[in-house]
Amino acid sequence: MMKWLKVSILLICMVAITILFVFIDNHMTVDLVVLSYPNKDWAYIGEDLDMQGMQIGLLKKDDQIVHVDLHEVQFHGYDSSFAHQNRIIISYKQFETFIDIEIIERPTLNKRITSIEMHTLPNKRIYFLGETIDLTGASIRRNYNDDTFDIISITRHDIEGFNSDAVEFEQEIIVKYLDTQTNKIFETSFYISIVESD
Repeated sequence: MMKWLKVSILLICMVAITILFVFIDNHMTVDLVVLSYPNKDWAYIGEDLDMQGMQIGLLKKDDQIVHVDLHEVQFHGYDSSFAHQNRIIISYKQFETFIDIEIIERPTLNKRITSIEMHTLPNKRIYFLGETIDLTGASIRRNYNDDTFDIISITRHDIEGFNSDAVEFEQEIIVKYLDTQTNKIFETSFYISIVESD
């Protein structure tokens, strides 16, 4: 019984000493301070919070600085959903400080075409000798430098290589598209067959 009583008293003393040290440490702390700011004091709309390069410390009454691990710090108030000056509250235990960062719009790229490709093939791809080409259903995809694309139909003015004067089981039809912004011509292709009539 006495043994358990001694163990209990010892545990109580250890807890009390720990609480006392925490109290003294907190009492000796004056403020939470920013020692160095993040590498970026701005963010694009939609970006995650990036605190790389930031250092936080506790300022003691004797003017000593104790560094705080950023993993133990909490950040509140970050909102990158629109362009504005965003105040971020930084908290550690009962201490708080803040930083301001700018949320800005992404710069608009000079949108331009980077490539084209066949999106849908023509409905008709087998021709008898002497027939004219039918591009119904044919379309190309225009790919842009901002990772977007659009789809447009093609006409006879957009193709080269069609010839139904002779039998040819794999005739390559070249599709050309002129980008008037850069005066560059982009190409893609598809195949048709020219066969004899029954």
